[in-house]
Amino acid sequence: MERKMCAVTLMHEIPASEIRRRTGVRDVIETIYDSKKRWAGHVARLNDNHGEKLQYLMFADDILLIDNDPKELEKSLEIRSNASRSIGLEIHPGKTKWMKNNFTRDYCLRTKGSVIEEVPSYVYLGQAITMDNDLTIEIGRRRKAGWATFNKYRDVLTDKRLDTQIRARVFNTHVLPALVYRSETGSTIIDEERRLAST
Repeated sequence: MERKMCAVTLMHEIPASEIRRRTGVRDVIETIYDSKKRWAGHVARLNDNHGEKLQYLMFADDILLIDNDPKELEKSLEIRSNASRSIGLEIHPGKTKWMKNNFTRDYCLRTKGSVIEEVPSYVYLGQAITMDNDLTIEIGRRRKAGWATFNKYRDVLTDKRLDTQIRARVFNTHVLPALVYRSETGSTIIDEERRLAST
């Protein structure tokens, strides 16, 4: 049996007027937290004919909607868009993307008259997501981040006058986390581990 799946990721914007009313960072954070809390209370839960299924993942202002049919995904997006608008949040059209697997028919996903960009992959919570679970993009991003961090600390890491333990500590606390970020939550194959190790 073919399993169709499509997903859309949403980003919300806190209105500037809401932020300008507040005086400090703490007030702005409280405003964002309150808005998110109110928004979470307005989420509509949709059920499949075959029981419950995963409909969305939410973390702060990053939301991932999941459905088997693009039309249903569009309806779900509309429900969340209306709920967001009712409490003063807007879905950012430039940051909202969608993707589908090979079993899903072609579709032009829209919200409020705007076409949502279809992409082969996107970054959700700091990790590149693809429908076929190809980690090549994510490994490339991690390698690039590792080298960028290494170059930031190059003077310390390559200074032969410094003790090896100090250089190792700088490498382990700065470069290594950039290189292996989120790797503890995903599974890799030997070839992918080899590519990361050779970075």
